Amino acid sequence: MIEFVKRNWLFLLPLVVLAGYYTFQNALGFLFYPTDIVLKFCAALILSIASYILAYRFIPVDWAEAFSLGRPEPHRLERLCLLLIAAFGAVMLVASLTTNAVPLIEAVKGASASDLAGHRNDFLRTRTGAGQVLNYAFAIFSQGLLPFATTYAFWTRAPWRWVALGIFTAGVFLTLSKAAFLCVAAPLIALFLMQGRYRAAGAAMLAFVASLAVMYVLASGLIGAWEKKSRNEPVAAKQVEMPGDVPISHNVFGEKKSPALLVANRIVWIPYVTAIDWFQYQKERLNGSYVLGTSIRPIAFMLGKERLSLETKVADFEWGDASGNTSNAVFFADAWLNWGPLGVILYSALFALTIKLIATSGYPPLIAASVLPVWIACFSALPPVYFSAGLGFLLLFALLVRDKQTTAKLT
Repeated sequence: MIEFVKRNWLFLLPLVVLAGYYTFQNALGFLFYPTDIVLKFCAALILSIASYILAYRFIPVDWAEAFSLGRPEPHRLERLCLLLIAAFGAVMLVASLTTNAVPLIEAVKGASASDLAGHRNDFLRTRTGAGQVLNYAFAIFSQGLLPFATTYAFWTRAPWRWVALGIFTAGVFLTLSKAAFLCVAAPLIALFLMQGRYRAAGAAMLAFVASLAVMYVLASGLIGAWEKKSRNEPVAAKQVEMPGDVPISHNVFGEKKSPALLVANRIVWIPYVTAIDWFQYQKERLNGSYVLGTSIRPIAFMLGKERLSLETKVADFEWGDASGNTSNAVFFADAWLNWGPLGVILYSALFALTIKLIATSGYPPLIAASVLPVWIACFSALPPVYFSAGLGFLLLFALLVRDKQTTAKLT
């Protein structure tokens, strides 16, 4: 059993996430949502899990050997990783120089939580025109390319590994995103566990928890509140925002709003609520119909239609029209709204095949770096994970660096 888990942990990861975030919560969902919506979500969940397992078990990957170029020479791969790190540093420098406010700097200055929320959006997410390139570059670098470069550096124990880690950490820190450090920590924890370096994995986990606490303090506006209190000045109502604060309708604990309960609600309940709201949106706003791929930009372009931003539409449905938010959901929810049950089967099979190709590549840095986009897919639509979260790059790399003897042992 232990050996099976060691060999197939990347395959098991989505199953563990789906079980942990959507099964018990869906049973509890009968108390909060209409029965037909909960049953539809349950059907989509079961169909997705079954399709994922069967696809991973029965779809062969031997054909991928035709694309393999063999293991790259170490010095070439090292140059590639150094280039990726330098490019990421350049992206963050340009982003910092072309914005009115860097979130991290404003937080240290004592900005309010409401102002910081605006600064986080303006820094990358809401850029328009050529500025969108920076947002896309940050996404693919932070979620796919830099995790690979960093894990490669630590796997080979390169002398520049700590510099790479410092640049990566500093870059994501600038965004003041509460989940930013997951991009840094998750791949390294996975790599250390694969190597049997359990102390290093524990240290990385502790560093992640500590950084998350620091990020919450900075993003909540507490620094500004502390400064005002030290000068005996009144603290504005919007100066401090409780971590994970949401409307009562999205809080499983009701009106209780202690920091611990709000964080727990954000972790164990909000992913499910957000996902099931997609099915509720389909029923109430789409009259049960499917969008047939119009939420995917290339397909919408080929159909001659404007792209339907489902994540924005569902957020407006959840929080009120023109909320300015986005609502991510597990990949099978997006698949269902686009194509129905067939979409769930195809998306789940594609996801399983991708993971199998990466896992059987036998290349530890690549496998460890994949943990982040695989995790993201459990809370997001699948097409953006391939194109923006770096999973497409990692899949391509898995095809190119396959080793026939290693692959034969793993399949």
